[in-house]
Amino acid sequence: TYDVCHSCDFISKQKGFLLTADVEKSRYDTHQYSEEDHYYNNTFLNLIKEYIEPYKVKTVLDYGSGPFRVLTKFLKEQQYNVYDYDPYYHPDDSYQKEMFDLIVSTEVIEHFYDPIKEFDHLLSILKDKGYLLLMTNFRTMPHDEFINWWYKRDNTHVAFYNLNVFTYLEEKYNLKRLKTNEKNIILLQKR
Repeated sequence: TYDVCHSCDFISKQKGFLLTADVEKSRYDTHQYSEEDHYYNNTFLNLIKEYIEPYKVKTVLDYGSGPFRVLTKFLKEQQYNVYDYDPYYHPDDSYQKEMFDLIVSTEVIEHFYDPIKEFDHLLSILKDKGYLLLMTNFRTMPHDEFINWWYKRDNTHVAFYNLNVFTYLEEKYNLKRLKTNEKNIILLQKR
């Protein structure tokens, strides 16, 4: 049910196994969050401290903000000019009229049915020298171990990245890798 790109090592779910929009949204509706969830909150606060604050950005797009818009809330509290978009929970596409210093996508790119189309779109609204901050679990195991990876068991996860895939994206889009934890976060800059 998966395809592997032998050039960049990207793995994607085959089109015949993708979910309908209704089924996909019903899965997202099961996600739980409360304002007392310290782990969830700290994840975003640490992301801001380590990957956003040092780069002195002003305009930010939280792309795929989800139903709770937690990162958007924290960024606004810290005086960033923030737009957010989510196709199911905040489908306001007015953000497309703007250009951004930073686009953040946390736990989103693994849901992209057509990643190249999505990256084309995001980079078209990112300013030159702007930053693209991505969070997804990186595939670190060889292909033969992928089938047992817990992360692929979520049926909404359809696109799986590793550092080779990001190297391909850097070359394709003329991006510079600024920082990564080599586990689930990467910060790229548009040249």
